[in-house]
Amino acid sequence: GPAISTLTHPDGTYRLQGLQPGVQYYVYAHPLPPPMAAEESRANIVYPRDLAGQPIGPGPYFQTTFFPGTQNPAQAFPLAVVAGQTLEGLNLNVQPRPAPPIYGVETYSFPGPVAVKPATLRRNGGSAQIVARGTGLVANGAPVPGLSASVVGGAAFVPPGGIRAYPYANSYVQIDLQFNPATAEGAYHMVFGLGDDIYVLPSAFQVVMREPPSITGLTPGFDPSGARYAIITGANLGAGTRFLFDGQPALRAIEEAPGQFRVTPPPGLPGHRATVVAVNGDGQSSLFLNSLAYYSYDGAEQPAVTFSPVVLPGGVETTVEITTAGAAFAPGSTSLGFGSSDVAVGRLWVLSPNRLLANVVINAAAAPAVTSLTVSTGLQVIMQPFAVQVLPANPQQLALTSQVLNAATGQAAVFPGAQALVVAPRLTAAHIASGLNLTLNGERVQILNASPGQIVFGIPPETPLGPAVLRLQAGLETSPPVAIPIGPPPPTILSAAASGVPIDAAHPARPAELIALLVANLAEAGSPLVPADVRLTVAGIEHQAAAVNEVPAQPGVHQVLFFLNPAVPAGLQPLVISAGGRSSQPFGLLARGS
Repeated sequence: GPAISTLTHPDGTYRLQGLQPGVQYYVYAHPLPPPMAAEESRANIVYPRDLAGQPIGPGPYFQTTFFPGTQNPAQAFPLAVVAGQTLEGLNLNVQPRPAPPIYGVETYSFPGPVAVKPATLRRNGGSAQIVARGTGLVANGAPVPGLSASVVGGAAFVPPGGIRAYPYANSYVQIDLQFNPATAEGAYHMVFGLGDDIYVLPSAFQVVMREPPSITGLTPGFDPSGARYAIITGANLGAGTRFLFDGQPALRAIEEAPGQFRVTPPPGLPGHRATVVAVNGDGQSSLFLNSLAYYSYDGAEQPAVTFSPVVLPGGVETTVEITTAGAAFAPGSTSLGFGSSDVAVGRLWVLSPNRLLANVVINAAAAPAVTSLTVSTGLQVIMQPFAVQVLPANPQQLALTSQVLNAATGQAAVFPGAQALVVAPRLTAAHIASGLNLTLNGERVQILNASPGQIVFGIPPETPLGPAVLRLQAGLETSPPVAIPIGPPPPTILSAAASGVPIDAAHPARPAELIALLVANLAEAGSPLVPADVRLTVAGIEHQAAAVNEVPAQPGVHQVLFFLNPAVPAGLQPLVISAGGRSSQPFGLLARGS
């Protein structure tokens, strides 16, 4: 698996986080490498400072060591990671040395005429070569005497005599590898040895099972509606291939025949010539083979945007609407900016290819000014000067914020039919006494409670999902509009069973038993879910979902399977399930206990 690293604190303590449950790890420590040319510190990092402001540098160099105290990875002690638990006391006693003999190693491979870093190798042939460079690998144009190399885990091995001088550049070495027939795709780590020390190179090479993709042809065109497309042909292209235009993904890619795709290019400026690259799921791209294609955008007129409102008050949050007839806004590839650091863009929603909403906040100290507007979508950058006028802040300005919470749960997730709490920082008792009128998408909503600084209101059950524009009126004063996100309802656990029998007082859940839950609103009907998307806790203990399947006869209802952790104590325990940042209310699960 991937290596996860951290720096020790000045006292030598450390904490590794982000580990994957159910995976075994080796733990090792190695010193920071010496500074390279023009670097001022080891590894070119900024050292911490003491209370007097003096930098706390690292200790002396030491030998790289695997836990519990070996330089041979085959003798290292593998550690199992369990969700919700912490492994402590993993101390490494290291031996000082003058300097590490090897550091800064990089590996390359040549699947085509281009050097690929780190090395990417096909296992199919049974053997492969990588090219490596780094301090301590080469002396006098040949490998340093005594240099060794091995692969962690036995996925491949370096045969005797497998480290040789690289014939095309005397500052590199060539390393032969023989693969294990069971070696799977993925990244593999190497250990280089010299004298009494070692150097560990995480993800030294990537194993793949197929050739890199290549592009052999690109034909542009327009469909009957006038929308652009391109027909891309090539080799080793498949359903998982992504097509990038100057790094921007195609908006759509449809496989019309083996090796042939019809793609929709991202928006681009008139006359722009984009480089097209194919990327496969194993990390290989057509760049590996220097196999490129080019797409030229026609000379249509530069699109213009319409911005509303054009006057923004300082010190408050306001929703703005942007429309255009010549661009193609797309979620994830569209951004908005202004020509002033006093204007900050919050959340942005793409409502259609030619319409978007965004919440912007004006600095309360902003001086009156007229600023420009820039919209980026795909490869298209639309700039409109003198688009927005910023007014000075008015401390008495009635305003809302987009900070909306569910009044019942306190979570930042509101949905149709829920009660929502919105922050109104300048709402006073005088405003409340004058009478309040709150609208959502232009329709008046019921205010359940109002107090200085906040309002609780009901979201109508028929409110559509997505952004909804909220506006407050108090007497003759009206707040600027703000958009709030209306999401789907949270998950609801409908039932729990084991072996087809409902869990109740007569049939409590047993330790390590497979539990089947029926859950509504876990995801939209037809939306794919995998176990990694779902989070389960029972009595505060994390559980891993074993399977998640939509129930065919009940749209919007999923069956979630998991094994009950034996650490769950006996009794009625709270079970909570989460997906997409939405959490269910606790469901009482009766457990027998160990």
